[in-house]
Amino acid sequence: MKVFLLFQLLSNSYLCAVILITQFVTYPSFLQADTQKFISYHRKYVNIISFLVAPVMLIELITLSVLVYMTNDFLLIKSLILLICIWLTTFIMMVPTHNNLSVKFDEEEIKKLINYNWIRTFLWFLKLVVIFFILYEKF
Repeated sequence: MKVFLLFQLLSNSYLCAVILITQFVTYPSFLQADTQKFISYHRKYVNIISFLVAPVMLIELITLSVLVYMTNDFLLIKSLILLICIWLTTFIMMVPTHNNLSVKFDEEEIKKLINYNWIRTFLWFLKLVVIFFILYEKF
């Protein structure tokens, strides 16, 4: 169980760091990008960020699912609910917006991306607080 909790802490912390950079640096920089080169710039960004984030998101999901299955702990279940909300936000809100941006520069879509991403930023940090609390209680 300790190993899975450590994976939770590490993956959640990593994803919080990435989401902060994305929220405060990457997405706002989309508004400053050369509109003629934006599509290729955006596609390159999506490919790189997917490579950096998708495996860690899977590790986070798998290890948390195993923890919930093994312990049936109420706080871990809450953490899993937060993670499911993050995934839903990603696939229901973020992916379609990125798909729109992959075909044309659209300032309104970029602003949506920035605003939608606040949801994931908040949820990932809330989940990190829950994980820290669990670690504090258990150890």
